[in-house]
Amino acid sequence: MHIETKIKRRIYIFLAILLGILLAVIAYALVEKAHINRLLAAGEVPKQVGEHWYLPPSVAGIFLVGGMMLGYVLGVRWWQIIYVEKRRGRKLK
Repeated sequence: MHIETKIKRRIYIFLAILLGILLAVIAYALVEKAHINRLLAAGEVPKQVGEHWYLPPSVAGIFLVGGMMLGYVLGVRWWQIIYVEKRRGRKLK
């Protein structure tokens, strides 16, 4: 593999990981919002765990690590499909 291809592959996977993190943040926000709405519907006052947290920070960590892992797996897989197998726009079998 050429040096340019290696750099391009690393950048591609890094951007896929970044996408995974961004999607994980959105998913965490939706889960936290649903949690707050559930508490409000039950007549309870949501309690903050930290300064801006309504769920334990470990939940955010799980989402973050999960997003990073998903981004890495998808980045490697998409690289394989698009650049190695050259299946750009063709129907999958």
